[in-house]
Amino acid sequence: MAQATSRPARAPARAAQPRKRVSASADPAAEPAAARAAPAHTSAARLVWGSLKGVRPTPDELDLVRAGLGGVVLFTRNVEDVAGVTALIRQLRAAAPGHLHVGVDQEGGHVVRIREPLTRFPSPMAIAATGSTRLAFEVARAAARELAAIGFDVVFAPDLDLAAAPFNPTLGARTFGADPELVARMAAASVRGYLAGGILPMPKHFPGHGRTPLDSHLALPIVPGDRADLAAFDLPPYEQAIAAGAPALMAAHVVYEAFGDGLPATLSAAILRDLVRSELGFAGVLVTDALVMDAFAAGRSIPYAGVDSLIAGSDVLMVLDPAAKVVAAVERATADGRLSETELAPATARLDRYATLAGRNLARARAIVPRIRAAHREVAEAVARRSLTLVRDDGLLPLRPGTKALLVDVATSAASPVEDPAVVDAAAAPGWPLGASMRRRFPRLAAVRVGRDDAVAKARAIEMARTADVVILATRDAYADPNEQLLVKALLGLDRPVIRLALHSPVDLAVGPPAETLIAAYADVPATCEAIADALLIGRKAFPGRLPMPLPTSALAIPKDEVAA
Repeated sequence: MAQATSRPARAPARAAQPRKRVSASADPAAEPAAARAAPAHTSAARLVWGSLKGVRPTPDELDLVRAGLGGVVLFTRNVEDVAGVTALIRQLRAAAPGHLHVGVDQEGGHVVRIREPLTRFPSPMAIAATGSTRLAFEVARAAARELAAIGFDVVFAPDLDLAAAPFNPTLGARTFGADPELVARMAAASVRGYLAGGILPMPKHFPGHGRTPLDSHLALPIVPGDRADLAAFDLPPYEQAIAAGAPALMAAHVVYEAFGDGLPATLSAAILRDLVRSELGFAGVLVTDALVMDAFAAGRSIPYAGVDSLIAGSDVLMVLDPAAKVVAAVERATADGRLSETELAPATARLDRYATLAGRNLARARAIVPRIRAAHREVAEAVARRSLTLVRDDGLLPLRPGTKALLVDVATSAASPVEDPAVVDAAAAPGWPLGASMRRRFPRLAAVRVGRDDAVAKARAIEMARTADVVILATRDAYADPNEQLLVKALLGLDRPVIRLALHSPVDLAVGPPAETLIAAYADVPATCEAIADALLIGRKAFPGRLPMPLPTSALAIPKDEVAA
């Protein structure tokens, strides 16, 4: 879900609200100011989820919550610290006339909105690389407990798209992998874990965003193939998530040739009604992906198209910024008969059940005490250790502690608007987890952090590499960044031994000439950085992980039997 689009930000307009009734015996002057200002609750507002501009709600944003807004999505821009987020959620819920859902993209890996002191879990692909559904369950349960303790009731996870188009810039390590059966197993375990931890999961992006190289934040993807392809590849993870009790699904802004209507799933009755309700028997809530994304918004009026999405079968419009305008459009559509109360009744019933489930979870939420936090950290460390995958090694490993090594950690820009640059660019983060972990194991290590446009640091890295015993080259999204690719090529052309570390998608290992050692780490969270540093000293047995997706072996130029399955 995007937290920014290519469009200029638009201030939400205030929705027109019915006048509040005052009994003849009541004295309006005696009412609290907040009560006099609060607009009446509208059923239209309940179908819309919005967002906030900053760490505190504006008066217009609070008015919309008082009008009965169904939910609020929080992003990094709304986060100062955990205490502030907790207070913000309490303020919003205190203003709401009914249950207000508060959700967040907290997927693990490099797509999170709240960092420390929450546990930094490795990415979904790292979990899949362990092959352990138990760890998938434990990660989801632990993450859910921490989010519920803050006050969240919804997490926009897990991502059940297949990593079938390896160069898709919006997926990568956010997914569990390319094998439908593997993703389905991880999907079911994750959904059960989130529910056990007290959070409502929202598997996404139905019916699958994985078989397209395009990012729906920036373009309208089209997935080729017929219904048999959809059933064989895309749907199994969602079927297992539904069977595991997923209470909601997020629909994709993606067109599927199999349905022949030329519409993204968020506007397709063939998908939202016929496929989801009739064929899959899903009785939960259907939520759109963010309507501000270009795949939906380009060439459309968001308010008008939002109404079309409800008519097609959506229960909730994830509007984000122009929420008030969409609420007003839904109100007009119900007033003029384009949307009838009879048509909306099933959605209302589903939302009632959803709110009841969320309320029960929040009532059970508990503070995260040090003992629980330590247990969650152990889960993250277990995933980190068991996920590391040795794709190739020509005998460089293990390294000796006294090795004169050069670490080149390449900073990256977000490959997709779904990513938060503050999290993605871990090479520039305070403390620099990878550099700190490596220095503790290798006293003679030299290290260079290379910014995306830092020509001086790039030249320095190349010069230092000429005299190193071994170069450890860490990248995140080199496959999507030509500038990074040039640096990779330059370092690999120096005739020095090179260890490649892919810290996000393992597809980075396919960029440039082959290196002596190729390692897929899937994440650069602190636990993974510690595991990498240890594994370089231990050698092959410290890499139990298996690639959850195939790599383009022609680009790797490595004999087939040397590429992990």
